[in-house]
Amino acid sequence: MHRQAVKESEEAQRQINALEEGAMKALTGGNRPDPGIVSNMIIRQKAGQDAAARAMEESKARLDAEKNRKR
Repeated sequence: MHRQAVKESEEAQRQINALEEGAMKALTGGNRPDPGIVSNMIIRQKAGQDAAARAMEESKARLDAEKNRKR
């Protein structure tokens, strides 16, 4: 479960990076997508990343608690 949470967090970060790169290209004249759409996509991706990061932290806490119980 923790590995999946880590994987989802990393994927969300990659998607955010790609969206931010696309936004920069749009702002510098590389592409012309609607800035509002790009902004909304970034907001949604960051929310997804935040959720994945929380899941990863919760999973890590459960793993740590399990390790401490085994001691």
